[in-house]
Amino acid sequence: MKKFVLFSLIACVSGILSAQKVDKVTFDFNKAQAVGYVISYTDRDVKLVSDAFQNRLEKIYGLKSGKKITGFAGYQNQVLAPIGSYPITVYFKVEEEGKKNAKITKLYFLVCDGAGNLYTPENAPQTLEANVFQFLNDFQPFLVEYDYNLQLVAAQNLLAKQKKDLDGLNKDKVGLQKDKEKIEGKIRDKETEISNKETEIANQEKEVGRIQGLLVR
Repeated sequence: MKKFVLFSLIACVSGILSAQKVDKVTFDFNKAQAVGYVISYTDRDVKLVSDAFQNRLEKIYGLKSGKKITGFAGYQNQVLAPIGSYPITVYFKVEEEGKKNAKITKLYFLVCDGAGNLYTPENAPQTLEANVFQFLNDFQPFLVEYDYNLQLVAAQNLLAKQKKDLDGLNKDKVGLQKDKEKIEGKIRDKETEISNKETEIANQEKEVGRIQGLLVR
């Protein structure tokens, strides 16, 4: 039941994030204007989006990072299966834009041919653009799951620390309990000594009284 609720929640949030629009735009790249793609987020920080996208390229699709160009991470001359069966070069960059109270995280993505040359409408594979749009749209639910996994690991680590702290507190309690038992034993011994001493004093007072009685006679 819990798993069903969790999957339903992920599916619901994934649907919301999937609504994030992928736009085709022109931006500066390597001192030139390049036509690429961008996704804007108002509720995700730069590190999360960048780490998730990098993870998807490298861990899921096995790409090897290569040369960076003007702030863009590069993956040169490799096959990215969702886009095509031919080698391509891809670049991405995630940055924060906008004013202080209206920050937007933007993911820029650029696809070139295997040699790193920008595609033109004339030489681009027929399904390239559609495949890129699908690839970027499919990133949305991946980002949600990636974020949840990070939160889960953080929560599990905190729980483990709390349990470790509790173990330490319980050990301290056991130690204090032993100290308490020792102290209580010493108190009982001391109370016995006090009782014995009070008995001795009472007897001695009687003896003093007896002797004083003899002197009065």
